[in-house]
Amino acid sequence: MTMTRRRFLEIAAAMTALSVVRLDRVAAAFDGPPVLPGQVGDAFAYTTALGTPAWMAYVYAGEPAANHHFAKVALPAALDRTQPTPTVLVLHGATATEECITFGTPMRRVTESWLDAGWAGSSARHGSTPTATFGRGTWAQWGNQASRLGMRDAWEWARTAWTPDPHGFCVFGISMGGGAALNFAIESQRAAIPLAGLYSVDGTTNLRACDAGSKSFHKFLRAAYGLPQLYVAGDDSWVARVDESDGGHDPQRFMTTLRPFPLRLSASASDAVVRKADNAGLLYTTLVEAGWPDVSMRNPSLGHCAASLFKAGDTTPFFLDALARPLEPVSG
Repeated sequence: MTMTRRRFLEIAAAMTALSVVRLDRVAAAFDGPPVLPGQVGDAFAYTTALGTPAWMAYVYAGEPAANHHFAKVALPAALDRTQPTPTVLVLHGATATEECITFGTPMRRVTESWLDAGWAGSSARHGSTPTATFGRGTWAQWGNQASRLGMRDAWEWARTAWTPDPHGFCVFGISMGGGAALNFAIESQRAAIPLAGLYSVDGTTNLRACDAGSKSFHKFLRAAYGLPQLYVAGDDSWVARVDESDGGHDPQRFMTTLRPFPLRLSASASDAVVRKADNAGLLYTTLVEAGWPDVSMRNPSLGHCAASLFKAGDTTPFFLDALARPLEPVSG
């Protein structure tokens, strides 16, 4: 996706329009720190680099109050909870937690660009166990059915907290979260939940290839899907629990069965952790050959989840295009 001057001006105009709408909403904005459904503790103030005031809060985005529902929410202070608001669901990788939405300069800049535009954002823990190092976690169980139901519940929860854009979540998935994002896509269609568009950064889109390429992935997948200690990818236990259960969990195998939606894959050829050729590159080729109408590939340099993959100038235009599409009926 190459941005022409004309396209840049269109995006700038759209962002300006969003800013004007946000100013018009001030009267209906939060009078003070928000109190959201399932909130844990007090919300705290946040200001973006451009000076946009915002609120952050921790919540249980769904019932019960469990790990897969524990989330960090980022909201512009001028949010009018009665008006449709673009909402981004951020899905972290295997060694992160809900803090990923503002953790690290590259991701923080992307999140702040959404806040500057008047958008809301949320990121959940989804099976990860926080470590003593802030923002870091372990044993994330991404993409299993508990995680998928947590993402589904996050949509229903958001609808009780503000008014998400009716196109559905804009989903931003990172590494294993990229694979989980595609699992949300299948779950959203099973549950008749709208999905605006999906942006994957070095996503794990081929679970068999990831299992073969890394002992760490082997451990994560065993924990996520309840596989036996000595499983082999493709054996009977794998087929039953990964390929077939709940409509399937391996994106490389189920994506062509879904109704198409806007999809942007950002992946580095020098990624030694999630090999592009076996993951995003292969999925892109598969979808193009299947006639998927809106799939694109971005090819940044450097390694796994490098800063060059986190670009507001690419993610925001992609989501704006997705949100500009005519609304379509959602069915299971």
